[in-house]
Amino acid sequence: MFAGLIHLALPNAQIIHTVRDPVDTCLSCFSKLFNEGQNHTYDLAELGRYYRHYQALMAHWHRVLPSGRILDVRYEDVVADLEGQARRIIAHCGLNWDCVVSPFIKRNGRFSLPVRRRCASRSTIARLVAGACTRRLSGRCLRS
Repeated sequence: MFAGLIHLALPNAQIIHTVRDPVDTCLSCFSKLFNEGQNHTYDLAELGRYYRHYQALMAHWHRVLPSGRILDVRYEDVVADLEGQARRIIAHCGLNWDCVVSPFIKRNGRFSLPVRRRCASRSTIARLVAGACTRRLSGRCLRS
């Protein structure tokens, strides 16, 4: 959402825009109790309008910023192909794939104990959650 400001402050910066399925995103936000500043997440209609404004704003930044400045990275694609998406992000930033990154990717982001338990389970959960809301709603008519 701050792509224009980032471009003004750092004109050569590459911007990574992470995107998740809109239904999954909105239902996830709706299910959380945020401390402050996220009042739009407590009403599904308002949340839908907010998300559409966000999509329009990102479409605007794609149009007005130099071509290729923003890389959209889908959460579902990262879950399905971590190494492929990591390589894509690193290439977008104009960096070379480093042998230090590859072992981390090959380990599927796992760390040594005690962090390992959290990371390993999050990876499994991420695969299960990606698109879960959309799958649950498939076959039902969603209002546009």
